This record gives sequence, structure tokens and C-alpha cells, in this order.
Amino acid sequence: MESNELLLSDSNLTEFPKVEKLSNVSKLNLDNNNIITLPSYIGNLDQITYLHLGKNELESLPPEIGQLTQLTYLHLGDNELSELPKEIGQLEKLTTLILNDNKLTHLPKEIGQLTQLKTLILGGNQITELPAEIGQLTQLNRLDVENNKLIALPSEIGNLSQLSKIYLFDNQLKTLPEAFGKLTQLSSLNLEYNLLEEFPKGVAGLVNLRKLDLSENKITIISQEIKALEELTILNLENNKLKKIPSSIIEIKSLLKLNLKGNVIPLSEVKGIIETYPRLRILHD
Repeated sequence: MESNELLLSDSNLTEFPKVEKLSNVSKLNLDNNNIITLPSYIGNLDQITYLHLGKNELESLPPEIGQLTQLTYLHLGDNELSELPKEIGQLEKLTTLILNDNKLTHLPKEIGQLTQLKTLILGGNQITELPAEIGQLTQLNRLDVENNKLIALPSEIGNLSQLSKIYLFDNQLKTLPEAFGKLTQLSSLNLEYNLLEEFPKGVAGLVNLRKLDLSENKITIISQEIKALEELTILNLENNKLKKIPSSIIEIKSLLKLNLKGNVIPLSEVKGIIETYPRLRILHD
């Protein structure tokens, strides 16, 4: 272990270590303890670049957290946080911010100041919307917001041109903004367990998409726009409300696997498609 590292995970700590022990520490791991609060003197740790506080019992963060301006990695997952202080936006060197499995209902607009951020993990919270400022995170390549309560996405999400992974399943989305189609780095998209009633038009611009999961929604209509997904190989439409197989899907020449289980499509129609397009593997009831 290097002298500037302090690794205290699984140590049954109930309090944050005293600052005199940490003056030269650059990496601090306090994962899986019982720490409830962070002291204001945490702001004195001006050398720290890596801070892991996951799996504790933190209910809030002091504004002094914003003084840790050398931080590149901050893990706060599996705590009891219900909000973030606006000072979080001062951590302008952050490349990884992990906040999964807390009690967050929103993000401060200052999150948009973290312009070096590459990974943002927000799954397992109670977030209903993302601020428009999320669009300022133009270096972001991974965004996890699965298992929240999102009812919509801001159009500014289309500015995240470097995004290669986004997790949106298990929310309350009824549609996607058309700007979503600008996320052309995406090769896989999982939208299962949302409230979609039709094929989201924003997806049509994802020209490099190879795998699309729209299962467990309320889709009754697949529009012609889906034909634009010329690289698509796997399409999951299980447990929706489709009554027929849209011709637009069959016209996707790259498609190899189509899951239609749990819909109300006549078996005779499914068999007809199977006979006509032997290359296509269709899963059905």
C-alpha cells in the first residue's frame, strides 16, 4: 500500500477519521462502514483524488464537500442521501460520480458544471426528472438512471455525443425526445419496464443500434421510423399490446432475433412470417 492511501473498508467505523491522519492522503476508501455524517473538516483534504464512501448510512453531505477540488472519483452509492448540495458542482475534475441506491428525487442544476465527468451512476433512486444542465456533460460516456421514476428526459440529453451506454429500464417514460436520436454512439438500448405506448421516434436516429429492448411496455404501434435502424440484430417486444407484426420490422434486413411473446398476434401470422423469412428467429407464444 502506498503511503498516500488509506484503506479502511469493512472496519465498523461510525465516524469519519480525524483530519490529522488524512492530511497527505490522496486515496481514501471507507466503503461498507456505518458512517452517518461527514464533518465540515472534510473540506481540508485538499490532496484527495479518490474517495469511496459507498455502503454507509450517510443522510446528507456538508457543503464543504465542494472544497475537494482535486477529486476525480467519488463513490456515494448505497447510502441514505435524499439530496445533493449545490457545492457538488465545484468538483470540476470529477470523471466518475457514483450515487446509486440512495433516496434522491432530483439533481441540482450545478451538476452541469462537472464537465469532465465520464461516468454518472444514478440507478436505484427516486428521480422524476433530469435537469436540462445534464446536457453540459459532453464528455459523459456512461449514464445509469435505471430503476428511478423518470417521466421524461430533457431534450438537452441529445448533447451527450460521447454517450455509449445509457440505462433507462424500470422508469415511467412514455416517450423520448427527438434529440435522443443524436446519441449515435449507442449500440444497445434497454427501455423495458416503462410506459411506452408506441415506438419512440427519438430512437430512429440511433443508426449504430444493434440491440433494442422494448419489452414490458404498452406498445400498440410500431411506426415506419424503425426501418432506419439498419444495424439492428436483436429486437425484444415481449409483453406489449401488439396485435400484428408491423411490416416495418420485417424490412430490417440485419434483424436476426425478434421476441414477440406476450402480445396478441395471431399464431397464423407469426407462422407466415417464419416461413417467409427463415433467417429471422422469432420467439412467440
